[in-house]
Amino acid sequence: MMPASMCPLARMLLLVAMSACGDQPARDHGPVPAADHQAKVRELVDRVLDERHRLDGPSTYRFAAPVRDRVARWLFDAESQGQPQALGYVYGWSVEFWVTPRYLGYPVQPQSRRMAFFAAGQLRGIFSAGPGSAPFELDKWTALWVDVAWQPGRAQPPR
Repeated sequence: MMPASMCPLARMLLLVAMSACGDQPARDHGPVPAADHQAKVRELVDRVLDERHRLDGPSTYRFAAPVRDRVARWLFDAESQGQPQALGYVYGWSVEFWVTPRYLGYPVQPQSRRMAFFAAGQLRGIFSAGPGSAPFELDKWTALWVDVAWQPGRAQPPR
C-alpha cells in the first residue's frame, strides 16, 4: 500500500517500476521490415522535410540494420488536451538512419540521426533523439511523423 502523502508522479513511477519487475512474457516484435523499407523511409522523410522547407533534390541517407526495439506508447497517442497519456511500450523493429537534406536556397546541411519504427510489418513512425531525461526511456525519442491511423493498443492483443 502506498502512503497517501506520496505525490502523484512518485506513485506513477513506483507503479511503473513495480510492473516492470517479475516474469514478462516474450514480446512479439512482428515481422522484420520488408526488403524495400529503406525506399519507404526515404520517400516519407523527404516528403516530411519538403513540407517544412522546400528540398532541392533528394536527401542523402545511410541506414543501419533493423533491430528489435520498443518505443514509448505515448508517442502514438493523439494530442490529448489535459488527458493522461498511456504508459508502456510498443514493440517492433527500429532502423536507425542518418539523413543529409538538401534545402533550396540553404547551405549544405549537417547529417542528422533519425529512427524509423516498424510495427505489424508497417512503417509507424519517424523519430529524432529526445532529451533522454525521463526514466524508462520514455523520452528517448521525439516524434517527427507517426501513422495517426494506427492505434498500437488495437494492433496488438492485450497481454
